[in-house]
Amino acid sequence: MPAAAKTTSAVVAKTAKPTARLIDRLAAAVSAQAKLQPALGAFAAALVAQADPTELVNRTPAHLLAMAQAAWAHARAPRRGRAVRVQVSNPGYTYHTVAHVIMPDQPFVVDTLWLTLNRLGLEVHHTFHPVLRLTRDAQGRATAVGPASAQRDQGEEVFVHLEFDSQPDTALATLTQALQQALAEAQAAVEDFAAMAKRLRDYATAQAKQVKTSQDQEYLAFVDWLLAGNFIFLGARTYDYNAARDTLQVRVGEGLGLLRQDQASSVFKPTKLAQLAPNLQKYLRGGGWLNINKGLQKSTVHREGDIDFISLKVTDNRGQMVAEQRYIGLFTSKAYTAPVASIPVVRQKIGQILDLERPNLGVNSHNYKALVSILEN
Repeated sequence: MPAAAKTTSAVVAKTAKPTARLIDRLAAAVSAQAKLQPALGAFAAALVAQADPTELVNRTPAHLLAMAQAAWAHARAPRRGRAVRVQVSNPGYTYHTVAHVIMPDQPFVVDTLWLTLNRLGLEVHHTFHPVLRLTRDAQGRATAVGPASAQRDQGEEVFVHLEFDSQPDTALATLTQALQQALAEAQAAVEDFAAMAKRLRDYATAQAKQVKTSQDQEYLAFVDWLLAGNFIFLGARTYDYNAARDTLQVRVGEGLGLLRQDQASSVFKPTKLAQLAPNLQKYLRGGGWLNINKGLQKSTVHREGDIDFISLKVTDNRGQMVAEQRYIGLFTSKAYTAPVASIPVVRQKIGQILDLERPNLGVNSHNYKALVSILEN
């Protein structure tokens, strides 16, 4: 075993036993409150059950009890349906600022919270995020705590406790609003994910009937590749094109995910193509029906990075453009690690570059081989 691995194992082993004893002492302290808050014990156990030992080793039972009580007070407060509850405070049990979140369980919760705080220049120091099955009464108040089901399909809720760089009380309302907004966007993206994928799949089915060239086949292969787990859909919107007026306009009521708000679009009202960005004008007036690009905005959900932008033309039976479908999202880690030769359209563009450079560099030259290596990785 490498020396670094031995050192890590030793640290974990050293902290695990004291931490286990600390959790036992926390349970004992919590039991004194059981008559007043019967579910507190189960919640406190769940809160720290999956914690890294190093997250707990320097905390006293009194601090852990205060943390568990404050967390449970937030988790058990009335909540119904898809509501997201966020609270940011400066409690007495830690010198960090603390954010508490309770919401329906879904992907992209913790990473979106981290992304939002990091973008604000704040470092996250501790995170606890148990997934729970809470029993709530008619008023929406939690009365009992149970473990999440294996499939996590029983209406589970995720509770998040975050500790980050201390902030003044005057900043807490702004931080709460920022986290609430980010989670609302994550929730919209997850709720509409299936609908976005279906819209693209339906487009591919219709487009397959109109394939005429090898370029069409390559475009269609790229759409199929996107749907094979290589794209995280964050938003989708359809724009209608009026050829007589040469205008583009949002199709109201069809926005999904981060693009639900029709009025936020720059073409909510009919807009001349001449007023659009030059690269978008060129694509819409050109012959191809697929465009892949980077959006102008940064991702606010899941991970840092520029939004990836996929645009598809919708044509009538004469081949004339009548609408544009637009999808925003992020290519998955699977997509970034795939051999470029397996990615439609991308492999085609790389082939075109190599064809241009082959006569100049020679296929056996060091520079040509270096170029191939760069493009393929």
